[in-house]
Amino acid sequence: MSIMSEANIIFVIDPCKSLTSYMGNVLETRKITDGCMAYLVQLIGNACESITTPIPVIVYADGYQFTPHDWQYGYDEIPDDLSEIRWVSQGGVEAIMMDGLPYILTGWCPQVGPVTKEFSVRGYDSVEKVVGPGNATSSRVNLPADWRGKRVLIIRLDQ
Repeated sequence: MSIMSEANIIFVIDPCKSLTSYMGNVLETRKITDGCMAYLVQLIGNACESITTPIPVIVYADGYQFTPHDWQYGYDEIPDDLSEIRWVSQGGVEAIMMDGLPYILTGWCPQVGPVTKEFSVRGYDSVEKVVGPGNATSSRVNLPADWRGKRVLIIRLDQ
């Protein structure tokens, strides 16, 4: 199924509502790479009345989408620097930026086993720790107390 119709309508997946899709008018289109397009979309329909300003949508060749975390923020155009936006996947997973594009980590490729990836991350501080025991279903990393309430990114370094 194509996400784009002949009439410049795109179906945008809402990551917060069980993969509900909304129709939107495409106001701007930009080719990012051979396998990735960016669209500026004005959502239409009764379900979208509270969203009055356009949102950017990143769509990969396989149809997978990323939208901004906050649909209420107003966009006049597709930003030149896509890393200015806090992206989420169509499944509601917070994206990380790699090579200027949003991605989610899958961490496993059944054909070849674990896949290592190179990341470029901007932040305010970093610390390298060994993960310790947690409870029966999780592990634990203790971080400085002043990091409480802050967003962090955990990257596994060992296989």
